[in-house]
Amino acid sequence: MSATRKFGLFSPILSGINGIVGSGIFLLPGKAFAEAGGRFDKTGSPYIYAVDSAFDKGGAGRIVWGLGALVIGVPVCFAMRAGKGARTRA
Repeated sequence: MSATRKFGLFSPILSGINGIVGSGIFLLPGKAFAEAGGRFDKTGSPYIYAVDSAFDKGGAGRIVWGLGALVIGVPVCFAMRAGKGARTRA
């Protein structure tokens, strides 16, 4: 059987939609990052943004970051341990 590909009406339409969505995904975070960089005189990029936005507000950011690390880190450690045990038995 030979596979034939058709370049129909929907192909250029979907290609245009792909371009619009792709530019939004990749350009808008960069623009936001650049605007955030203009607000600080120090260098250090993401670290400075995180410290200024979360940790200088009375310590609530430390609790949120710590709980986030706990909620994500512990299951990852268990999953890695479970995967390691499964590989050695096989």
